[in-house]
Amino acid sequence: MKQRKKGAALVEFALAFVILIPLVAGAFQYSIGFLQALRLEAAVRAAALYGSQLPYLSSTETPDSGFLIAVQNMALYGKPEDTGKPLIPTLRPEHVAVQVSLAAGVPRTVSVSIRGFTLVLPTGNRLLDGKPASSFPFRGRFEPR
Repeated sequence: MKQRKKGAALVEFALAFVILIPLVAGAFQYSIGFLQALRLEAAVRAAALYGSQLPYLSSTETPDSGFLIAVQNMALYGKPEDTGKPLIPTLRPEHVAVQVSLAAGVPRTVSVSIRGFTLVLPTGNRLLDGKPASSFPFRGRFEPR
């Protein structure tokens, strides 16, 4: 009789294992994707905030290269210098769009968004085009050259 109970426990374990392992794996994959999306959103927000406080040297809506590179690096590396590894491994400067809106010739907002970037997730790829995005009112010095 004990032999039959051992066999029943083994069958129950096998059935539970078949159901629980995919559930745990799915939760793990979802959490990886969610963590990457949160990192990317925080990086875009930090870059927009940083850009809103920098001096703006251009007299047009096209930022000068120093401004553009510093804001892109903030989104890529979490700091204005081009050092270290990117927060999201496959994110490149061409994916970080920086836009400065002028009103009456004066900067009003600094916006940063992600364009044309594919977030690689274990459950599939997700194209990010315009999201995440963040904008802040311009608070830096306006010094056109």
